[in-house]
Amino acid sequence: MEPFEYSRLPVAQNEIRLITLLPGRKNDQIECELSIRKLEALADNTPYEALSYCWGTMGAAMKIHIYDGSSRIGIVLVTPTLHNALLVFRREQAARKLWIDAICIDQMNDKEKNLQIPLMRQIYGGSSGLLIWLG
Repeated sequence: MEPFEYSRLPVAQNEIRLITLLPGRKNDQIECELSIRKLEALADNTPYEALSYCWGTMGAAMKIHIYDGSSRIGIVLVTPTLHNALLVFRREQAARKLWIDAICIDQMNDKEKNLQIPLMRQIYGGSSGLLIWLG
């Protein structure tokens, strides 16, 4: 499977990506859907949780299978710490909407990171809950 190719976020429109962590059992591969939402509208109609975690080292990078509702399907490599957090927080029967910096921000795009990082206060503040994973 190919590395995931992020679609561009509209510039200066305060839009962010959210993931939907799809349900699965303990040993299933992790699968997520990516969507783009306006930050201002999230509090009203799209409840989501923000995940804060210890990044750790990439070491043996783990695969997350991801798609954006279209034909873009691929893999995002994440730290073992994040992979373990997703295994623990994933539900067996229901999807979970999350904002996770390592996945929702294209980490290979410095321009995007420079636009998204200043929004993190609003992102965390607008979430319906905060999940914390220390490993």
